[in-house]
Amino acid sequence: MDSNARRKKRGNWPIRRYRLGEEPDLPACSTNTAEQRLAMMWPLAKQSWLLAGKELPTYSRSQMPGIVHRPANPAQQARRQLRSRVLTTRWRS
Repeated sequence: MDSNARRKKRGNWPIRRYRLGEEPDLPACSTNTAEQRLAMMWPLAKQSWLLAGKELPTYSRSQMPGIVHRPANPAQQARRQLRSRVLTTRWRS
């Protein structure tokens, strides 16, 4: 599809523009608790996996992919920043 065709398709997107301060009230779902929003999301997540033709993952929390970044105390933070500068300097030279 060429750029003109894509531009025409985007012209039908339901987008609204408001001036700052003139926005409409937020929908009722924005007042829900985190638990309520997660409960609404779960059926969508299951449906997405189903539509993708995949099974829901069955790994434990300790096996989940991802990286945990823990906040460091100021001394650790200073050491990391110094180490980062040293590595960057070595890499550039």
